[in-house]
Amino acid sequence: MIFFACQASAADPAPDEAQGTIYSGLDLGSSSTRQFHVGGAWMKSGITIDGYAVHGEAEYPEGDAASTLLMARAMYDFGAFGLGLGARSGEVDKVQTTRGWFVGGFFDYDALRFSAEIETRDTRLDTAPFTVDRALFDGLPGTVSGESRCDNSSLGYSLRMDLARPRWSMFAYATSYDYDDFDCDVTVTATTGGGPPATPPGRGRGRGRGRADPPGRAVGRTVAVDTLTPAPGFSSRIDAREAQLLDSSLGLGGSMTLNDRFTTSVQLTFDAEQFTAGDYATLVGYLGVRLSPMWVSEFSLGYTDASVVEDVTFVGVRFIAEL
Repeated sequence: MIFFACQASAADPAPDEAQGTIYSGLDLGSSSTRQFHVGGAWMKSGITIDGYAVHGEAEYPEGDAASTLLMARAMYDFGAFGLGLGARSGEVDKVQTTRGWFVGGFFDYDALRFSAEIETRDTRLDTAPFTVDRALFDGLPGTVSGESRCDNSSLGYSLRMDLARPRWSMFAYATSYDYDDFDCDVTVTATTGGGPPATPPGRGRGRGRGRADPPGRAVGRTVAVDTLTPAPGFSSRIDAREAQLLDSSLGLGGSMTLNDRFTTSVQLTFDAEQFTAGDYATLVGYLGVRLSPMWVSEFSLGYTDASVVEDVTFVGVRFIAEL
């Protein structure tokens, strides 16, 4: 999370002259976790264009995991309210890729800013082998093996409130996701058990629920969840949460200007994954130090309490240029 990224506060009018911010940084954590990020924003005459790129890596006993998140957004400030749209692209290497489009807006009331966003997302899981109970196909004992390629559509809903004062600010947000069932292309390669094969070797389609089309009811959800399990809790490891298939995300925090040189911030987030039963809380503290009229450095220290993987302590540093 970048506290000093270029975002107009509820109390700041849109500048007449162009203003901008660029930043880059690195987070390093226990259990061999690391995150790299760059981003920036440009503002002029009520128009704001911003974006960022984040790449996270973690090492597990079963193997390494990596993810990448890209975001771009454009917004226009009409004065008391603003509207905008953007796109996100999130990928967990060898697990899933998500593409999303979102629209949002804000409304200012005195020092308060109320924001809302809705996002439509399409997720494609990588091709993966599976072995499931044959009962999912035809009710007989045995197993069915093959390869699956699953996809899923979802909607994300987000609400946020910001309170900006001359020397301090606070915020809170809540995000929830609504998922369709997985729809899978399935290639069956082997069947065990008595009787004829559950389905001839070849391609079929399966859904998480609904009518029992071959290769069977609930096959889609079963093979999809199996595909997601190589990296449970990865999004708790200093990784950009928008790249993950979350059920919900809650956060609150604030910042305070100590003097002309130092600013402190704190953020607490609660996240729950949708399909792997992982949930976790992350607390991060920040210290911003102004090095010059143009340059600011930011140092962070955080801790993640996770339910399904080892907890992570991490430190970070980033540099921000105010153009």
